[in-house]
Amino acid sequence: MKTSTAINESSEKITEKNPAENKNILLNFVSKADGLNIKQQTSDYVIIEQNEDRSFLKVFFNNISCITFSKKEQGECYIQLNFINNTKCILTNGLIGFAPIKSILLDKNSLPEIVSSIDLLNIIEAFEDSLRNSGESEDFLFLSQVYHSVLNGGKNIGIEWNFHIPHFHSLGLSSQVLN
Repeated sequence: MKTSTAINESSEKITEKNPAENKNILLNFVSKADGLNIKQQTSDYVIIEQNEDRSFLKVFFNNISCITFSKKEQGECYIQLNFINNTKCILTNGLIGFAPIKSILLDKNSLPEIVSSIDLLNIIEAFEDSLRNSGESEDFLFLSQVYHSVLNGGKNIGIEWNFHIPHFHSLGLSSQVLN
């Protein structure tokens, strides 16, 4: 059963009860995306790879509760996958986006609503820059919280990184700084 309800002028909410229809919508979108590709596909799931850093997401079609298609004012289209466990992600032409896990130690405006694995790489670079420059423990504490928020947000939806995720000790941080 397919239900369509207008959200606004530039998006349409498509609720699919049938996993086969969810599968077709998802595969059609990914096949047209320049920066995403299908790494593996079965009748039950698809593994979507993000070309920029080779991160990937395994999506089981039965776990999709709703797919929302949207178009930004600039013309870029994206889809939002809502899963039955109340998590969600966004697929754009080139990125897999997800919500970072909120931290009580971070100001609510410290993180955007949607991040990607590219943000995780940028945080790692910021750690390295901070080590070379200031070495302030406040910087490490803040970056540690941001890092874990992004890392755990990706893990929450099932992102797998195809690059080394360092432990902070490998970046030269002591346990006193991180705790």
